[in-house]
Amino acid sequence: MIVPKRRRGGFTLVELLVVIAIIGILVGLLLPAVQAAREAARRMQCTNQLKQIGLALHNYHDAYRNFPIGHQFPGQGAGTGWTWTLSILPFMEQGNVYDKIDVRLPVKDPANLPWAVTKIPGSRCPSMTGNETKSDLGSVVVPTTSYVGNCGSFNSSFELEANEPAPRRNGMFGRDWNVNIAAVTDGTSNTAFVGETILWNFSWDPNWLFRINNTGVGAGNTLGAVRTGLRRINPAAVASAEVRREAFASYHTGGANFVFVDGSVHFISESIEHSNTTWPQYNSTPRPPLGTYQKLMGRNDGEVLGEI
Repeated sequence: MIVPKRRRGGFTLVELLVVIAIIGILVGLLLPAVQAAREAARRMQCTNQLKQIGLALHNYHDAYRNFPIGHQFPGQGAGTGWTWTLSILPFMEQGNVYDKIDVRLPVKDPANLPWAVTKIPGSRCPSMTGNETKSDLGSVVVPTTSYVGNCGSFNSSFELEANEPAPRRNGMFGRDWNVNIAAVTDGTSNTAFVGETILWNFSWDPNWLFRINNTGVGAGNTLGAVRTGLRRINPAAVASAEVRREAFASYHTGGANFVFVDGSVHFISESIEHSNTTWPQYNSTPRPPLGTYQKLMGRNDGEVLGEI
């Protein structure tokens, strides 16, 4: 007796195409959720890094009874443009790097350079795109950072020398001057300390440890160290170079993370009330009101805060 052969089971071409289409639809639906989850994780890591920076600044204050200066200006006192970020290295488990640097010598001094270009863990937001380093010192490659200090509500020159009018020097960091916690009369929970910024591929993109621009260390502005409340968060790419280089910004959608003087971290929306009031305007009579965002940048303006 002849036994008939069994036909092997299989998928038809149409069935395969249907399965592939279904898989494609599922991937299309799940991919945005996966990307959102990854960004949420990166944003949380950024928050934790800012918490550590805030804690390091407070430990510095406990040790020296002051917060660090924003940056040292070449030719004025010790140092050649070193910034507040150098001062807190011992409190970020980077004492080995700090101990190797002599702030009395230039950054490019052979004794300093190998340590001045060290990449510091926790100094970049994990969402930060762009190069981890830049070469604004000729052949010297320096590490970039996401985090810059609050230099006040009005300043756009980034100098804010010690001889500027005291009301104008209302941030937490300045040039050759510093403040202690008693100077934060608006309340530590109402004053921004350090916030995020991004890389614009300019010579003033922020870097860790010292301030530089296209003419070298300490020559020009302190854009590697601080930002101002004069500009809105996350300016558009079509904004002027001046606006972009002076603004806090982030790679997170809709705003940026800030650590406040009390050590808390807040995500501030880019749509927060903002008046764009300059110092000459504020110093006039009658005095125009400040927006909520500019109030957060002032440690001692005495103005009542609105909703963040």
